[in-house]
Amino acid sequence: MTDSAGQRAGDRSNADWTEPGLFTVAPGVHRIPLPLPSDALRAVNVYAIESGNDLVLIDAGWALAETGGLLDAALDQ
Repeated sequence: MTDSAGQRAGDRSNADWTEPGLFTVAPGVHRIPLPLPSDALRAVNVYAIESGNDLVLIDAGWALAETGGLLDAALDQ
């Protein structure tokens, strides 16, 4: 699986870690940054882990108006 730019996460070492999208960190493990309303910590990393036909989400972030759409868009990838 590739990220929002069509690249593996390892190919994006200079990218901003808070940039929205899906970033593959290992086979079957994907990082999805979602914004937080704070200057101290700008984003939370949600992890989507493939488990057969299912996805397990770890730390799905805060329930903010913009995060639901960003999470849906990343999972569509």
